[in-house]
Amino acid sequence: MAEKKAQHYVPKFYLKNFTTNNMINLVTFSNDNEIRLVPYNKQCYKDYMYGEDLVWENKLSDFESKWSILISDIIKKNKVDFSDEEMDIIKNFVVFQVMRTNRHVDIIESNMQNFNRKLMPIITKSKGIELSDGELAELINTQNSSFSRSEWTQFNLNLIESNKEKIQDLKILIIVNKTNTPFITSNHPAFTLNSYQKESGLGLLSAGIIYGIPLSPEYMIMLFDKQIYPIISNLTILDINNTRDIDELNYYQYKRSDGVIFSKDSKTLRDIIKFRISLQMECIKIITRSNICKKFPYYSIKYIDEVILDSQIKVEVLNKQNLIESIKYALHYDPKISFLKVHERANEFQDNENFIWIRNEKNETNINARLNLIMPNVESDKLNRFSSFVRDYCNEKLN
Repeated sequence: MAEKKAQHYVPKFYLKNFTTNNMINLVTFSNDNEIRLVPYNKQCYKDYMYGEDLVWENKLSDFESKWSILISDIIKKNKVDFSDEEMDIIKNFVVFQVMRTNRHVDIIESNMQNFNRKLMPIITKSKGIELSDGELAELINTQNSSFSRSEWTQFNLNLIESNKEKIQDLKILIIVNKTNTPFITSNHPAFTLNSYQKESGLGLLSAGIIYGIPLSPEYMIMLFDKQIYPIISNLTILDINNTRDIDELNYYQYKRSDGVIFSKDSKTLRDIIKFRISLQMECIKIITRSNICKKFPYYSIKYIDEVILDSQIKVEVLNKQNLIESIKYALHYDPKISFLKVHERANEFQDNENFIWIRNEKNETNINARLNLIMPNVESDKLNRFSSFVRDYCNEKLN
């Protein structure tokens, strides 16, 4: 067998935290919701995921030796006080895990391919090159296929390595699950969340950004923008006794997964399946009471459930119907977590692309440039409130 051919995109040391006798419960949602008990060390890998040169495979192996020790100390020794070096290790663990999975490679590859589809016609036109539709399609296809799968993965990892400093201002929160419902995990276990800007933002730079990952059935780490979430802004550890919060985090873990979730016990997976079905049934009830059945009478309930409810087709078919909020709820599912309420001064600026800004920007010239840019689109009183909010936010003076 070739050296280090099977390269894991979710570390084995991590999945082991969700096992009993080295076995883990798994459900694949494309396989009739069947729950299976499988060896944890045979999950979440691809041949040469990071390339045959082993550069990133070896680098990640070195990282994991540090990550595993610190994560073990949190789980087994209740460690919550960290040195500056340990905080860097934790933050790197979380953001690298966001970027290294099969699902995130798909996302980046798809985004770049869409970018090429938009960019190539502009480039060829600017150079005075006349191409037929077929020739343009072939050029775009050639450009999109110029990277191998492992090269896309390396692109992801190089991107995060060169931008690690952009998360240093985020605060670490250790969440301790005190309920009887354990945390689950998945084949894309580190999630991003933003209760301030749900639909848009600036990635690593976004105000309100949250990164999280369950470490075990009892522990989770969150990195968060402390200016936006006042309930937890001064905390380093949070005990959760509210089962609903755990249910929301678990279901969000499923929705952000690549179709496979894991748990130490099978009951939790069954509960998530039931919750998922209940959301779908609620959508079906709304659909059957609406004009959509008159518009598309050939859509049976079974068809809606099996085809529409688990795909973006649902959004496209039901666009501009009164059902759209219910559809978005079931498809995207923004978790309603009690301790992640945004600052009251941020409420009026939520989910509006005019009010996106770079987190902790302190350069007055840059702030003024951004405010001048949005000025034509915002009434003056609101712009003044936003200006005051941004300056207090950037100077950590929100109250």
